[in-house]
Order: sequence, then C-alpha cells, then structure tokens
Amino acid sequence: MTKNNDYRLRQPDALGFISLLCLVVFISLFSAGIYAQKVVDEPPTDPAIEAELEQYLNNTERSETESKTLLRNIVAQLDDTTPLMTVVRAQGYWAGELFYDEQDAQAYQLLDELQQKAEAAKLVDAQAEVLATRIDFLSMEGKRGEAFLLIPELERLLEQTKTARVRFYAYNLIASIYSEWERYQEALTHLLKAQAALNEIDSILNQGRRIYLINEMVLIQIS
Repeated sequence: MTKNNDYRLRQPDALGFISLLCLVVFISLFSAGIYAQKVVDEPPTDPAIEAELEQYLNNTERSETESKTLLRNIVAQLDDTTPLMTVVRAQGYWAGELFYDEQDAQAYQLLDELQQKAEAAKLVDAQAEVLATRIDFLSMEGKRGEAFLLIPELERLLEQTKTARVRFYAYNLIASIYSEWERYQEALTHLLKAQAALNEIDSILNQGRRIYLINEMVLIQIS
C-alpha cells in the first residue's frame, strides 16, 4: 500500500489551521439556515416512503431490532409503481442491514440485483448510489484496495448525478477513503463537494450532517 507522506499535508502551519477553522465556521453559519434551490430536477421518488426512510436514519431512541422492523415494513411497501430511486435507496439500506448481520453474500447479491435494475433503466443516479454502497461495504470489510479502485468509476457517475442526497453520501464516502490513504487534500476537496450537495437537501438530518462535515474538515487539517 502506498501512502502519501507529504509532511505539509499532515502537519498544518498555524495560519493554515486558523484559515481552515474560519472556513468551516463560515460554512456552518452561512448554510445552517439555507436550503439552496436545485438547478436541475432530480429523478422522481416516492415522497411518503422517502420521509419514512429519513425517519429510519434519524434513529435516536429506537433499538436495533425496532429499526430493522421499521425498515422491513418500508421495504414491504415497494412495488412495480415505486420510482427506482426510492427502490434503490430502501433496498440499499436493507442490504446494509444484511451486511451488519454478517449476511455478506445476501447483501452483495441484493446490490447486484439493484445494479442490474439501475443499468437497465440507464439511471445514473441509481447506479451511483449502488456503487457507493458497494464501496462502503468493501471499505468496512477492510478491503481498502478494492474500494479505492472503484472510486474513479464512482467519480464519473457523480459528474452526471442530479440527486443531492446521493452526491452527499458518495462524496463523503470518497473523502473518508482518501483520508484512510492519507491523501488529505483530496479528502478535503470531496468534503467540500459533500457540503455543496448538503446545501441542496431539505432534511431533518441536516444539522447532524453539517456538524459531521465540519468535524471531518478540522480533523483532516490537523492530521
């Protein structure tokens, strides 16, 4: 494994650190109350199911069993009329539940099925979300090399991805992988892209996401 040993990326000077802190505080204050108008229309989704998925992610008091039951009930609502982006999101989360339960083969099989649907529909946003989820799984398995090699294809898809939620997730994921490889400048660049995507999202989860981004930016600068 080749790591970036550039001292300047790992040991920030005082001015650079102060500048970074000013940047992230500015981003936080500027964007905290802003929901940017989308320049392009996102692929269709099912608003009711999407709202339930947001509640699934906003897990503050539920047990793991309760969360899994909630997601199972959401997945059970999917049918042939459900927009593909909502199907990919819900079933992608279900693949995550399978993965966390150490049912890796079933999780990857579900991703394979979703990938086939996304490619058949020629829906780039869905393809990007499925690939990001696959990279996420590989990274969590410790297969860092395999995950890293898939980033260029994900980047290519993201250039055409309209769904802000997918861009936020994917750019955040790419940033974390670059951080693992000590490629901090690339990581920071992708965190800023994730921040830009976050400003297009209207979600109950935004405050927590914004705090997470600021924390990651500061950690990168002092790494």
